[in-house]
Amino acid sequence: MIGGKAPSIYLSDIQNHKQVGLSDEKMNDILKSHCIDPESLRTDNYEQFIARRKEQLIQIVELAMGKTIERESRDYDLDAQEDDVQLQEDVA
Repeated sequence: MIGGKAPSIYLSDIQNHKQVGLSDEKMNDILKSHCIDPESLRTDNYEQFIARRKEQLIQIVELAMGKTIERESRDYDLDAQEDDVQLQEDVA
């Protein structure tokens, strides 16, 4: 049901399925309970979806740890790290 479809389409498909039959409000409540921003999915805004979900999950971790987590993004070049590991293996 989901494969290859935009979230705005598959959410509607799921909600309107004969065995589901959920209103937008009920579906939004379910999504929110999983730290998913319904607006982001319904507008197919993947970057906003990731940013909002990341923030909500960080807040949960902070609450559990009793600490503030650094929000500054650190961009790591995973390809470069893999190259470094390969180089180290070749030298050894």
